[in-house]
Amino acid sequence: MYDSTLFTSSPAYLRPTGRFISIVGGRTQGVYPFVLHKLRPVLLGGTPRRYDILGLAPNGELAREVAGWVKDGVLGEVVVDEEFVFEECVRAYEKLASKRARGKIVIKTG
Repeated sequence: MYDSTLFTSSPAYLRPTGRFISIVGGRTQGVYPFVLHKLRPVLLGGTPRRYDILGLAPNGELAREVAGWVKDGVLGEVVVDEEFVFEECVRAYEKLASKRARGKIVIKTG
């Protein structure tokens, strides 16, 4: 089931000129969100932010390229400092602004 809460809440955290990018696992997985968010105008209940989809179909070539990035040190282990639920976004931002985080700050949306 598709959950559009993060996008429909985006006017609270995304600039009017910003865009929301949804990453999906293949071409067909993005059809429903595309129709729902990209084609529905604000006058008919659409969200007033730009919505784009990045469809990634898994294949061996892409997996080998990503493995090479890990081997070469381009991608490394992600260190998580703290996790917050979506309702604690202000607290998470305050931690980020304090510059005392020792890793990534994660906000769980679901």
